[in-house]
Amino acid sequence: MAEGRPALESAGRAAGHGALATTLCMSVRTLRRRLREEGATYLGLCDEVREAMAERLLTGSRLQIEQIAETLGYSESASLIHAFKRWTGESPHAFRRVRAQSRSE
Repeated sequence: MAEGRPALESAGRAAGHGALATTLCMSVRTLRRRLREEGATYLGLCDEVREAMAERLLTGSRLQIEQIAETLGYSESASLIHAFKRWTGESPHAFRRVRAQSRSE
């Protein structure tokens, strides 16, 4: 796992609770307790990071959806498309198209 990105391994692939806790110098139990105190969950935070990375890759790169899905740790693009629609209410293609049009206006 790269330093500076403790919650992620190779771009979007989430590290396990144990790896993250170790990086933060705490036990898994303490990590879970602290997340709970903040009203957050490990999986919820991983989801937020993936969404932000997906949006950044869709607006700031020319990568194909399949490449973005792989970068974010999805086994197939359909999984990314489904998650992206859940996050934003639109498909990655529509999101990219709207952002490209706004930049060109």
